[in-house]
Amino acid sequence: MASDGKFAEGYARSLGEMVYGEKPEYASAFEKVQKIAERIRNA
Repeated sequence: MASDGKFAEGYARSLGEMVYGEKPEYASAFEKVQKIAERIRNA
């Protein structure tokens, strides 16, 4: 998903529509989500 341009575009649009204190860069945010998923799988 990280390399899917359409997904990245949708992600950026979703962030713009949500109320966040900041808008993290897609690659950085996606990497963090992947790490969380890995921890859950390995638990």
